[in-house]
Amino acid sequence: MVPKIYDLLTLDFDMNEYWVWKAIDQSKFIARVVAIEIGVQSWMNESSAVVYQRHNKYIDWSAKTSPLAALLIARRKGYCLVSGALWHLIFVYCSLLSQSDQNMDLHDLPWDVFAYEDPGKGIEKSPGQFPPWIDLMKDEKEKQYLAQHPEYVKV
Repeated sequence: MVPKIYDLLTLDFDMNEYWVWKAIDQSKFIARVVAIEIGVQSWMNESSAVVYQRHNKYIDWSAKTSPLAALLIARRKGYCLVSGALWHLIFVYCSLLSQSDQNMDLHDLPWDVFAYEDPGKGIEKSPGQFPPWIDLMKDEKEKQYLAQHPEYVKV
């Protein structure tokens, strides 16, 4: 049985990380720490995610949530950015951090997310292998969802 409050949630499956994290009902389950895989091909100001795909039929290593989209969903869920590791951003539930540790932004990371190469770089891709993308700040439904304040759960 999964406890209501657990230590670590890792979202790393080359697609749908944003949508899976969004779907987790924090009134039932909440992680103290979340690691989410990001697409290093995305610019820091792009709030993009792959359109939800039930079955990943695409062979595209770049089909990951953008760093900004990961930060937006984390803030919506009540998490604060604390670090990054290779192709992942690391978040801690904000109430577990001191106030002075709750304001890290993508540009504060001690490493360059663009310094790493896409493992799929150089692999020839045929038409139809690229998944459709959504800009979360231009999609009205997602923009409204992300603008809501989190309902903090005591951890």
